[in-house]
Amino acid sequence: MLRFKLVLYVILNCIKRGTNPWYYFQLNANWFNNKKGIFSKLEIDQYIPEQWRLAQSALTSDYHAESFPLFLKPEWGQNSNGIIKVNDAASWSSAVSEVDHNLSYIVQAAATGTEEYEVFYVRDADDLTQFVMFSITKADNNENTEYPINSINNSNTIYTDCTAEFDAGQQQQLWNMLSSIGEFRIARVCCRCDDQAGLVAGKFQIVEINLFVPMPLTLMDPAISDKNKDRFLRIMGDNLSRLIKNIPADQPYKGIFFRKWALHRKMLS
Repeated sequence: MLRFKLVLYVILNCIKRGTNPWYYFQLNANWFNNKKGIFSKLEIDQYIPEQWRLAQSALTSDYHAESFPLFLKPEWGQNSNGIIKVNDAASWSSAVSEVDHNLSYIVQAAATGTEEYEVFYVRDADDLTQFVMFSITKADNNENTEYPINSINNSNTIYTDCTAEFDAGQQQQLWNMLSSIGEFRIARVCCRCDDQAGLVAGKFQIVEINLFVPMPLTLMDPAISDKNKDRFLRIMGDNLSRLIKNIPADQPYKGIFFRKWALHRKMLS
């Protein structure tokens, strides 16, 4: 329902501005690999400074795992679909056998932080160096396990909006760091660190950057009323339509939506 509302508000605002709502999928098209048909985690990883980057590489037939735990992840994935956690060397072979080898997979080291934050932003259409929407959501997990795979599809994951726990200066400081990674027009960045102070101080590791129609996970906080969620989506739809309107005319068009939809169906099959 949240996605449906967002799509509706984007369409209505695009009509008001005389622009094509379908270009929503072109907002981050500059980082879409046309040959692979994905937003490649390996390629986006190269934009992340070393101090925030997790060790990861392509899963190949001759890959040799040396330290654990590790995560096997589709090179492009959504909502944690297809991720496999490998705790030790004894589990490696069986985990690899579970992988759909028709899809491109990567091997990623586990982040060492104890807390997980999802930072969502939308850039200002008139000044891409600034944000018009910025939210920070903490992901907790009820599972009695280390390194849980958090997701909206995991019933043990609890999302809590904690944006207000960061003052304007701290939000700006975090924005200054994350916005330097790439000029993504809209993104959701998953960071792991030890606490809020570490997040603001840049003592975090980036698990992934979601560039394909990322939703603010703040909206998954049950403490936020439906009225406030709707207000958030209305504002978001307005700001996205402004970004869509300002996509440069010379930016190459890429067929993203149907390719991602087909890959997502393949991943779930």
